[in-house]
Amino acid sequence: MAAIIAILATVSLASLRKSRALAFEASAIGAGKTLANAEYQYFARTRTFGSFGQIQAQGDLVDRRYDSGDNINSTADSPIAPFYSVVMTLRDDTFRISLVPIPGNGYDLRTFIVDSDGSAAQITGSSILPVTGLSGN
Repeated sequence: MAAIIAILATVSLASLRKSRALAFEASAIGAGKTLANAEYQYFARTRTFGSFGQIQAQGDLVDRRYDSGDNINSTADSPIAPFYSVVMTLRDDTFRISLVPIPGNGYDLRTFIVDSDGSAAQITGSSILPVTGLSGN
């Protein structure tokens, strides 16, 4: 009886861990798309893309729970995407938001990008795969 319970507990904990990882990934993609939207709103006002600090200084483009002193990559300081480092790469006419898992986070998280066209993609090795849904595949 104890062996059956142990097996069931192991299976359910693995499933719970995978579900949590998928939730963190969905949160990261959502944060990337929110930042992409903020970039376009900032661009409409200034005719240039801006850093997170510049966007934040506008006051109404991102969630107010963040302030200009927040570190968007720190899991201890109101992170935009828990367990992810957020990197914004800006060019004159385009941008890319990279969402890279922080090493040693305890989950098997994937790396994502959100491009200036609003599309999200998963980076696997040298391939970029479009994200159409989070299925854990």
